[in-house]
Amino acid sequence: MKIDSDDETTFNAAMALMDAVNAHDKAAFADTLHDDIHYAFLHQGHHAANGKAEVLDAWNGMMAMMPDIQEEITEVIVRKDLALVYWNMSGRLSGPLPLGSGYAVPESPQDPVTTNGVDIFLIRDGKVIRKDTLLDVGVWFEAFGDIVQRPA
Repeated sequence: MKIDSDDETTFNAAMALMDAVNAHDKAAFADTLHDDIHYAFLHQGHHAANGKAEVLDAWNGMMAMMPDIQEEITEVIVRKDLALVYWNMSGRLSGPLPLGSGYAVPESPQDPVTTNGVDIFLIRDGKVIRKDTLLDVGVWFEAFGDIVQRPA
């Protein structure tokens, strides 16, 4: 992993969230969040989650979507209160994408898929107050062919 950081508090906050995702530890994930967090998965059809309760609901959706999710961090760039975390995500798609997209995966068992993305974190008081995720979902469409769209 390549690290370029000049702010330990910001680095630790972003890494704590990433560690919680990889450990599938919802309580640890919740501990990283500011009460006023705004989370957006920047892909067509998704709505943002606002506040800790909505983000934790999105966590449930993410874990249902990909219960064996793992994110290998490839690069981290940190400045005061801002972190960019680049990663490769792998796992089996098992359910609909969270946050209201309406997309689902085929019903048959799927092979693991790896895709890349980046999380953009804003940190306030040592907690994540904003997280924007950009993800290459095209890999899923290539791997699974037609993905059924359901009403959101």
